[in-house]
Amino acid sequence: NTIYFLSSKFPSHPIYSIMNPQRIIELQKHYQNTPKPLWLRGRQSAFLVYPFYALFAVSTAIPLYYSVRAVAGIKDE
Repeated sequence: NTIYFLSSKFPSHPIYSIMNPQRIIELQKHYQNTPKPLWLRGRQSAFLVYPFYALFAVSTAIPLYYSVRAVAGIKDE
């Protein structure tokens, strides 16, 4: 009912372009026919996922590096 309300009164309203039933069907076809992993199927998902991978790798590697140095007894000069 909300979609009908928005489409009848405000056809150019931005929320209607997001919730358009034809767009939902189009996106469903896109998601089902794409061979990519689910988290990479969206149009903007690469801009979100790859920086997350990079930050995760860096935030894991730095503490691991310093903990190996601490266990080995290597000190900064």
